[in-house]
Amino acid sequence: MLAAAGWVTAGRVAWAIGILSWLLVGAVLLARFALRPLPDALVPTLAIFSAPPAVAGNAWYVIGGGALDGVQDVLLGTFVLLVGAQLVLLRRYARLTFALSWWAFTFSAAACATYAVHWLAGTQPVGWRAWSWCAIVLVSVLIVGIAVRSVVLVRASRRTITPIGAAAA
Repeated sequence: MLAAAGWVTAGRVAWAIGILSWLLVGAVLLARFALRPLPDALVPTLAIFSAPPAVAGNAWYVIGGGALDGVQDVLLGTFVLLVGAQLVLLRRYARLTFALSWWAFTFSAAACATYAVHWLAGTQPVGWRAWSWCAIVLVSVLIVGIAVRSVVLVRASRRTITPIGAAAA
């Protein structure tokens, strides 16, 4: 946002702080996961790991005026690796029951789709507009699906919860 407002240097500084934070927090989280596995209810939060290179790439896209440079190449490689890790986790995700932690997918998926659209627009391979629309539609369907499942989950939980005063009566 800073670069978009004309403060490119401040945008670069904020971007660098974000990269450093990503590396530090990511290292701590990976160490924690290596020592103790996540409970099933929190497994969907692993989707957040694919967001940082996409968010950094989207920010660098604005900072660099839309250029796909060497920094973008590094971020794209990291992005592909971390999205690939998410694809490996698909079978595990499919076995989980739905919980509100699935909202972790929405931000990550939206950031990833935006980054993919930037790359498609920047490189313009054959059918890039169709691929861009596919990414947008898929992410929209995912977010709407999670929203619908959340409403169903909340309504079902309201029916099964006994009000505090009703138990004594």
